[in-house]
Amino acid sequence: MSVCGGCDLTHHQLQHLLEDDDKIKDFILAHSLIKSKISCGVCGTEVALKKGYIFRCNRQRRVPGKQKRFQRCNFYQSALKGSWFSRSHVAPSCTLELGY
Repeated sequence: MSVCGGCDLTHHQLQHLLEDDDKIKDFILAHSLIKSKISCGVCGTEVALKKGYIFRCNRQRRVPGKQKRFQRCNFYQSALKGSWFSRSHVAPSCTLELGY
């Protein structure tokens, strides 16, 4: 993933981009405003970004001493945490539009 050197989006192009959540997410990832993968805070597994700007780890592991018993990791974290969008209390599309 490369970091943007600067965009020359017109207001019309930005409005077209903001119409689709998938395009917004791709734009944000392409410009490295949020991470696409993180390490799970519980088990250390690499976790990919899921729908809705969430990292979720559902890794299962065997419970020691129990036959046929598994436990899920259940780690989740917002992809917006620690990013330019954290603590904004509005959707990333609104933040992009206001910042433009």
